[in-house]
Amino acid sequence: DVASGTCTAQVMCDQDEELSGLAALGSTTVLTASIYVGRLRIWDLEQGACTAELEGESDIACILSLAVSPDLRYLVAAGQDREVWVWDLWAQAQVAELPGHQTRCSAVALTPDGQYIVTGEWDSTLRVWRVGAPWELVATIPPSRAARGQVICSLAVSPGGGYLLSGHQDGSVHMWDLTRYLPEA
Repeated sequence: DVASGTCTAQVMCDQDEELSGLAALGSTTVLTASIYVGRLRIWDLEQGACTAELEGESDIACILSLAVSPDLRYLVAAGQDREVWVWDLWAQAQVAELPGHQTRCSAVALTPDGQYIVTGEWDSTLRVWRVGAPWELVATIPPSRAARGQVICSLAVSPGGGYLLSGHQDGSVHMWDLTRYLPEA
């Protein structure tokens, strides 16, 4: 309860789960990602219970980042093993793996219109992917001179979708004109 400053709901993951991601899927539903056991769970906060566990087509290991599309349909999770997975939350099924990352994928974000996924790697390379079949890579953004060698820790897309911000291990934030890398409409 924000007004009183008290906790109104709680869920407890297993002892072996260190959370690496959290997403609100509604006012009483939350998604958790576990870094080391690669577990994605959907929780009902009113019941305090897990209502679903998302499974992948391949082993999911070491989730470093996750993002949910604005319409709450797609979940994107990035992993230490250079993998990025996409689930359709409505169907509760994995729908894509985004290949081709050269180093660990440490950050993901979606554009506000939900049409593109941006992934960030440990070598500061950014990749832009189209959402929906055929889930294709539309752009690779090489590291700037200032960012080279700095792990990308976080990504954010501006509310209008025109700019991408990348937060790096050295404390720097870089701004990119995302429209330069998106396909012409």
